[in-house]
Amino acid sequence: MPLKTFTNSSRDWLAHNALDRAHSATANHAAIARSRLEQLRPTPETTDLFHPFKLYQTQRPYRTAPDPETDWRTFYIRSGYVMGAEATGTDGFEPDTDNPTEATNYYIIPLPAGEETTLEFWFWLEILQTESGTYTAQLRYSDDPTADAYDDGTNSAWTTDAPWTSYPTPDAQHVPIAKATLAIAAEGPPYVAQSTAVRQYLRTDIVFAGGGSSGAPCPYA
Repeated sequence: MPLKTFTNSSRDWLAHNALDRAHSATANHAAIARSRLEQLRPTPETTDLFHPFKLYQTQRPYRTAPDPETDWRTFYIRSGYVMGAEATGTDGFEPDTDNPTEATNYYIIPLPAGEETTLEFWFWLEILQTESGTYTAQLRYSDDPTADAYDDGTNSAWTTDAPWTSYPTPDAQHVPIAKATLAIAAEGPPYVAQSTAVRQYLRTDIVFAGGGSSGAPCPYA
């Protein structure tokens, strides 16, 4: 006598449908995640919503060379114009499709030196007028805004003949963009208590000196 087999077709049908729903849900969630990540991709279209000179970061999937040791302290700076001139050193994005999907300029905030556990790193604009009357705007960065040169071995080194000697008071040639305060654990690497707080400065934060008026520092809170 042949062996009788018993198949619970109803149970199998329910199981197959449950698997199908789980597969569909997973696919939908993956599609939603991809869509959300795509919205965060730093392209000229997405960064067009940022205010000029905004500091921002990118997600690891959109970094050409992601590095967990530096990603958390790597920043891009949205492009912007000053006195009709586009500032150099920014992401350079314009609202068109001819730009790359990743900005060419980004900045890695250095770690505190020695036994220090915090470091304040500044970004500002150096605005100069040429002999022809036009203006140039150059992005500067350093842990010492009064310096006339900077080289940390990672970011592009720079020198200037017009340092920000009036710091912390903005003037017609020096406008702060942001201050990033980086903190690490006392022991490292790995740095387990790492964090970066960014204080972004906007037009309403700036009080200009000059023209016979008394200047005042920015509200560096």
